[in-house]
Amino acid sequence: MPPKHAIRDPQTFDALLDALDATKSVAEASRQVGASSVTVWRVVATPEFQAALQSRVRARLAIDAIDALEYLGKVVRDPSQATTNRVAAAKLLAERAGYVAPKAAEQAKNATSPAEMTNEQLLRHVEEIERELSQRAQPVTPSSTQLIDILE
Repeated sequence: MPPKHAIRDPQTFDALLDALDATKSVAEASRQVGASSVTVWRVVATPEFQAALQSRVRARLAIDAIDALEYLGKVVRDPSQATTNRVAAAKLLAERAGYVAPKAAEQAKNATSPAEMTNEQLLRHVEEIERELSQRAQPVTPSSTQLIDILE
């Protein structure tokens, strides 16, 4: 059985992060760093480790997102693809870019010129626009429970 010890030094901490990333197994990672599985689970549960793991996952997702966008772009430009696939890829790219086509009902509702609006109407209109913008292209960030699930 590996010796029980706290994983406090930066080299062992990074080695554990690398081992979990490579093996996706707490048991195997604990063997690689020479710590018990219980110790590894305790370290994995710390905010510092979760932050480091989230940073690594975000970096990987950023790279994968670039690949995904390139693939979607290829689908959009490939005339041999079915039109439905090309349209779906184009819509997804537009949504990820934050473009959402205005809806006819919203256009009719907002037909009043800002110069004709009261202060209350302007404030309400600004709040609606900010709410709509905040609902567009949301960042993808895994939750802490997802991070632990990845490691199991």
